[in-house]
Amino acid sequence: MIRTVLFTLLLLASSSVFAQNAFSPDRPGFGFSSGTTAPGMFGLEAGITHSEFGTNIGEFFFRAGITDDFEVQIEAGSISVEDEKNGLTTQYLILKHKIYNTADGDIQVTLLNRTSLSFLQSDEDYTTQLYVLADFSLTNELSLSTNLGYGNYIFSERDNPELYFTINPGYILTPGTSVYLGLSYTDTNFIDETNYEFGIAHMIHVNSQIDLGLVLDDDNNPYLKTGIATRF
Repeated sequence: MIRTVLFTLLLLASSSVFAQNAFSPDRPGFGFSSGTTAPGMFGLEAGITHSEFGTNIGEFFFRAGITDDFEVQIEAGSISVEDEKNGLTTQYLILKHKIYNTADGDIQVTLLNRTSLSFLQSDEDYTTQLYVLADFSLTNELSLSTNLGYGNYIFSERDNPELYFTINPGYILTPGTSVYLGLSYTDTNFIDETNYEFGIAHMIHVNSQIDLGLVLDDDNNPYLKTGIATRF
């Protein structure tokens, strides 16, 4: 029932939470925003996810704007605290390149590459993922953010092609506060998974945003998420 309600809202609403603002953090929500960090500016995003299975603390992303259309990110990962084991999640190098946007900014398309930095954790194979990110501003309040991605191992005999799709609609309640919904789909050799989310984001400063949300997995297990994004 919960999933049915969320899916219906996804069809009726339609955002990247602050897609129309110059400040374009990737969080909250599944996937990445098509926005890039302005040249000479830096961004920091961090958060916590908690469930009955454990807690991820960190979710650090460091962003650096290189040109108007290109940025570099380091996904530093999280400390994962679980019942059976604790550890550090994988780190990634992320490259974002905006390839298209309309004069009015209502449509924006960006290419993204996300490659694991497995030399930091020698027991892991390298993976790389390629995404097309697209944001659409429908009205002053409604917009839609989508990701389509493909990934696999590189420099490895292992083969596990992965397909990703995310859609994040939302609604700007006030100039500083938005609600958002989300759906993510992942298909690999080992899993076929659909997750849903909803939450709220609030600008506490022209360059800083906080968020609070809830994710439901295929088995309706809840994951509580909160975080912050800022640029400087």
